[in-house]
Amino acid sequence: MCNGDGIIRLPEFYIEQQIKTGELILLFEDYVFPMVDVYALYPTRKHLASKVRCFLDLIDEMVVKP
Repeated sequence: MCNGDGIIRLPEFYIEQQIKTGELILLFEDYVFPMVDVYALYPTRKHLASKVRCFLDLIDEMVVKP
């Protein structure tokens, strides 16, 4: 529920619909957020479950690389 009480910092995909409808507006559109490292930890590559491999491949595709 939005009622004009503050400012939030969320990934845009979380609030994409509210931005499209005008319920929320973007502030500081030109601000460049600092890079964040992403790590995936798993026990071993030996006998890696296919669902884990698929998840790692998905993360690799989605993460912006410098």
